[in-house]
Amino acid sequence: MRKIERIQFLRVPFQGVGGIRLGEKDQTEKYNGEPGFSHNKYLIDEAKTRYQSKNVEFIACDAISYLSESNSSFDIMICSHILEHLDNPSNFLSLFKSYFKNIYIEVPDADNTYMNLIRTNFGLSSMYTDDDHIYEFTREDLEKLVIENDMKIVESEFRYGVIKLWIET
Repeated sequence: MRKIERIQFLRVPFQGVGGIRLGEKDQTEKYNGEPGFSHNKYLIDEAKTRYQSKNVEFIACDAISYLSESNSSFDIMICSHILEHLDNPSNFLSLFKSYFKNIYIEVPDADNTYMNLIRTNFGLSSMYTDDDHIYEFTREDLEKLVIENDMKIVESEFRYGVIKLWIET
């Protein structure tokens, strides 16, 4: 996959803020003024306390509201293990794509995860049964989602039960 040294990016958080997971050591010096978003004010307050950095701005608001009101431009949005948790991944991509030149997507590969292979061998449903995972993507499902949103896959990697895509918007 691509190696990029310095870019303006936005990471859509899942259990952390701005690409920083609470509990990790402070690595905010590697960021360059990137905002971190969360609807969870507790996460924002905790991040501000733990990571007092000039390189990351922690914001308790809706990311789309921030982007539509901001003059900031971003090279890439990082969506690592996010889409499978959303009620409507297509709508999510449609809303965000105009604010970024590229989107990095990483999701479990429904056809090739170890858990799904084990479930299939035991005759069980290959779908997750927890409340957290809403979608499971095959490679074809994810490609269709990208194409339906008028975007282009420029690089892909399929290893260790994970799909990784670089997308041009």
